Amino acid sequence: MKLQILFQRLICIIVLILVFSSCSSPAPTASIKTAEGDLVIKDIQLTDRFPPGCTSDIPGCSLAEPGHQVLLIWLELKDASDPSAFSMSDLSEGAYVTASDGSRAESFSTGWTRDEGQFVAFAITSTAGEITLHWPGNPPISLEK
Repeated sequence: MKLQILFQRLICIIVLILVFSSCSSPAPTASIKTAEGDLVIKDIQLTDRFPPGCTSDIPGCSLAEPGHQVLLIWLELKDASDPSAFSMSDLSEGAYVTASDGSRAESFSTGWTRDEGQFVAFAITSTAGEITLHWPGNPPISLEK
């Protein structure tokens, strides 16, 4: 009887470990070399609108075109005290993404927010599959959605 209870507890512990370990995935840690220094990818976000979470009654809120999603890549310049001190538009010039469905997208927006930092936005197909970031002067970076 004690062995059965011990076995059941062990199974519960294993299930809990598996459940909680799959709840979050680590943020990408790729580094991008630029003239201003190294950019680190902090997060990748897919959304159906830009800016994320906006509503259609707010000026400047745009829904993604049918069959597309907005891919936001959140970046941080290492050792930068002021994220607004450099132009992400200049740093990301020539950057684009490709997808396993054969599509390619140039960035349509860059900028920064106080809470999240710098971003580059791309409009990708909803069927994009695996996405690769191409940044001038750097090797291709595989992005996890």
